[in-house]
Amino acid sequence: MTITTYQLTAAIFYSSMLSVLATHSFASTNIQSCDIDAYLIDPDPRGSNIRMAPSAQSKIIKTITSAYGSDYTLNIHITGYFSGWFLIDEATEGASENNEYRFQGKGWIHSSLIGSDGVGGGTPLFLSPTKNSKRIGMIHVEDRATLRSCKGKWVEVQNDKNKQIGWAAPDTLCTNGFTNCS
Repeated sequence: MTITTYQLTAAIFYSSMLSVLATHSFASTNIQSCDIDAYLIDPDPRGSNIRMAPSAQSKIIKTITSAYGSDYTLNIHITGYFSGWFLIDEATEGASENNEYRFQGKGWIHSSLIGSDGVGGGTPLFLSPTKNSKRIGMIHVEDRATLRSCKGKWVEVQNDKNKQIGWAAPDTLCTNGFTNCS
């Protein structure tokens, strides 16, 4: 039996597609569900890439930038987490009463580009995502934190000032870069 170039190409194509589908379904079953808000902290003036899958090699769906020249005014809603990447469903700009959408849909953005701040009296950090866990630190209102992961409404953060890592309870971080939440 002789295999033509067309048959060989088709076989390679279908094999690679099955590999992609298997990887995608594996990743989909391991996505940690989240429901949190944060803001973009990417200093790149060219904008921040939203990707089709949680990988730097994945196709860029959209690049978002702020009209105000600072990404700190771009608010992000996060619905999932997988291996250093956040799944988002929207990015808006401005105060809540007059948000402008920069992105709506589903896309992935790297965790190093997402942040939040402490609030008024400080945001306590816990060893694990439960209030029964040991309290290990604090993020003050002037401290910015980079998000590392999430679980439900809990957020694992790293304090950018002292590099301490811990979990912030639901609704205890300032997640709007447009205000200071003091």
